[in-house]
Amino acid sequence: YSDSFLASPRESPWGSTQYHQKAGLELSHADYQDIEGHSLSIDLPWFASPWDVPSVEFLAECRVPCYKIASPMLGHLPVLRAVREQGKPVILSTGMADQALLDRAVWFFADHVPTMVLQCTGVYPCPPHCANLAQIPMLRARYGVPVGYSGHEVGCAATLVAVALGACLIERHVTGDRRAYGSDQAVSLEIPDVYKLAASVQMVRDMLGSPEKRILDEERPFLEK
Repeated sequence: YSDSFLASPRESPWGSTQYHQKAGLELSHADYQDIEGHSLSIDLPWFASPWDVPSVEFLAECRVPCYKIASPMLGHLPVLRAVREQGKPVILSTGMADQALLDRAVWFFADHVPTMVLQCTGVYPCPPHCANLAQIPMLRARYGVPVGYSGHEVGCAATLVAVALGACLIERHVTGDRRAYGSDQAVSLEIPDVYKLAASVQMVRDMLGSPEKRILDEERPFLEK
């Protein structure tokens, strides 16, 4: 950020400038150590999206299992190069990118490390007509890599459709309270919603069943009748 941008006004719980807001949102190294310790205690891996090369190096020190490339970083070659040099799996969000930029980013990684692509639209909140979920099978066919979905919609409808279209990973914002301060709260799920979404995702996967056409055991009594 430029000095003039950081000095510009923005009200937040931490002060009245952009600098106060950005600094207030940042986690410290000690905070990340707490995250890592809790992650180990519940056997749930954590990782993050680096926005500069020092952050890539910090995450390498934390021994994260993979790296997430946020949509705005798809054209940031120094960060992409630093991530690729770690030799670990990479997850790419695709929001705010045209096909040419996405092609360059995917092929930059796919020939070197395991790569996953997330269909994503960089609108917060994302209205239904902007979700472009038909891109999920297109991305899978174009790149030959696993494809997931990064959702910023209000509710879960688009997420469930994404699962039905074959999304193998779901990314959603989660908050303790949607009424709390923050620009992402409107597109976030509260904890009870996460459990509901997980159950709904499992139901959709059960509904998809098998592509093999055969008589189901459950159908036989009706067939015999």
